[in-house]
Amino acid sequence: MKRKLIALCAALTIIFISVFFAACGGSKKEVEPIAIDLTGTVVEEGETLLDIMKDRKAEGKLTFEMTDGMITSINGVANSITYNPCWMLYTSDKETSSEEWGTVEYGGKTLGSATVGAESLLVKTGEIYVWVYQSF
Repeated sequence: MKRKLIALCAALTIIFISVFFAACGGSKKEVEPIAIDLTGTVVEEGETLLDIMKDRKAEGKLTFEMTDGMITSINGVANSITYNPCWMLYTSDKETSSEEWGTVEYGGKTLGSATVGAESLLVKTGEIYVWVYQSF
């Protein structure tokens, strides 16, 4: 009888632990990429991605926070304290991206990791800029 009780307790413990870890893993919310598509949009000379983001923020289309020149939160999703996961910027502009630094597929295109931040990235008509919340 004692062995059956120990086996039952062990089985219940294993089931509880399995359900607990499944629930924790299943609660992780996937964050959709944030795209700024400038196809067909005329941009001013010297305009940065940060300028575009500020305009969209003023229009109520985007929210973001920036600390020490780094985008730390977009639409209420903040970078982890360890920056894993965090927001990473990718673009279709070959002059301001590096596929060696990383790529992401978006809209049927391969976008390269931006080589500069939003504050310095000069935008171009026809290019796509995508923020991806990702882990490394």
